[in-house]
Parts: sequence; structure tokens; C-alpha cells
Amino acid sequence: MDDSIEKAYFCSRNEFLILLGIVGAGKIYSFELPGRDEVTEEELTLALYQLTRKGFLQMKEQLVPEPAIRRILDKICHARQVLQVIPGRGGAQKICYLSGEQTAVTELDGESGELRLCLLAEDQLWQQLTSEDQVGPAFLETETEGQTLLRHDEAARKEQQLLSFGQLPSGRELSMLEPLTAVMEQSGIRGAWERFDLKEGKVLERFLFLEGRTIPWILIQTWESCTGVPDSLESREKLRRQIL
Repeated sequence: MDDSIEKAYFCSRNEFLILLGIVGAGKIYSFELPGRDEVTEEELTLALYQLTRKGFLQMKEQLVPEPAIRRILDKICHARQVLQVIPGRGGAQKICYLSGEQTAVTELDGESGELRLCLLAEDQLWQQLTSEDQVGPAFLETETEGQTLLRHDEAARKEQQLLSFGQLPSGRELSMLEPLTAVMEQSGIRGAWERFDLKEGKVLERFLFLEGRTIPWILIQTWESCTGVPDSLESREKLRRQIL
């Protein structure tokens, strides 16, 4: 298959739940799904019918996922970490299952509630995550340009210090305990990412793309620290190496 071609699959939450059950998935990190005891027999029958009608399931000795769907589900089941992504311009929320050269991605359609499933190579994924409609354009080319700017711009230096204390330019304090969706409700946030370790069962770090009052920033927040750096292409590339 040509890795430059992205093929996506759409399914309802009930259908996704059934697919996970068929491959024997245990508890996974996902958008909210119905509990297995909340799905009626009628809903289960309809979901199974839709999955076979779409070609997602094939009948052999038993129902099995179509190979391309199986590859996506395997990535989801074997992921070590996930990256939750909320764009700041009303785009689709994503959960990226990080498990090697290719990444399984589920997107949430806010209107229909359907999930979009696909498998992306690293370059494809990063291009989507950092596109202008997701986090806005990079402000600078290099980190050196950002350091030069900070040396000559006192207001930017003060804003960077505020960020290092875990405060947004508005003065609002950030907490790692706060849901990422609540953080996104604050003004001036272009996009927010959260990396979650599935083995440890906890959030590792957050990445916020901020407008700022002086310049655009990337805020990197862990349980121990906050670091604000001027948003540049080079800083974004450093994030890529750190996350992927």
C-alpha cells in the first residue's frame, strides 16, 4: 500500500465497541464509548449488520475484521502511549495511538458523533497535527530567532516568566488535574495536546499552543515544571522528536 495515501473508515461508537470486542481488546484510552451492558440486542444486531455491510467484518469460521481494519485495531490495542489532540479552531478532536512507525488515529465528528479511523505514517501525522488549521502558523523559523527576540523584548521575557509559573497570559493558573477540554475553553489557545502513558495510567505532559500577548508560544507542562518557548518551526520539530 502507498503510505502517502490515507484511507479512512467511519463507524459509530457502538460499531467501534463491537470491533474492539471482536479483537479481544481490554480497557483502552478512547472517546467515551457505551458500556457493553448499555447496548441493547437490537442495537447490537444493527451495528453488526452495518459493519458487515461496510465490509469491516468478514465471515470466515467466525466474524473477523477486514485486514486493513485489523491493522488499525492492532495498533490501538498495542499502543504504549496516546496523544489526545484538541485543535483550537473547532476541528476534529483526535486520539493518536503511538506504537511505532505508523500511528492509529481516531477522530471524533462533533456533529454526527461518529468516529473516523485511519493509519498514518509519522510524516502524515505530524503534517496534520501542526497544520495551520490545527495550531496556527509557526511564528519563527529557528529557536535562535526566539532567543534573540527574548533578549531584546522585555515584555516577552516577562510573559515567558509568567508561563514558567504555570500561568496563562490572562493570569489564569494551569493544573495538570484539569481536563484538557476545560483548558481549551480559555481564550488565546490555538490547540492543546496531552500525552498519556497507558502502562502507568497517567498523563505525562501537555503541550499548549498559545497566542500570547506579545508573541505566540508553545507551553510544555509536566507535573514538575512549565516551560514556555517562542513558537518556531525548529521548536515544533523538537516536539516531534520528543513525542513520536
